Amino acid sequence: MSLYVFTLGFHADHVIKRLARARDVGGVIVVTATPVVKAVSDAFKNIVAFCDKASFPYPQLLDVDVSDVVLLLLRFLRS
Repeated sequence: MSLYVFTLGFHADHVIKRLARARDVGGVIVVTATPVVKAVSDAFKNIVAFCDKASFPYPQLLDVDVSDVVLLLLRFLRS
């Protein structure tokens, strides 16, 4: 099984296109900057809907403080 990790801005098109070609999805992690704004939240909802239709695992949203790179990496590795 594969773990898919994506960055997310205001549009989920690139994530959905990649997942549409995926097989054997073991997990989906979506990384974005904190605070999560409405446009990003809406894009994530589109990813959730796609994963639900495709019977993929529920995606995880990981919002990170991009001002501290070391803390960012530690949080990502712990999730």
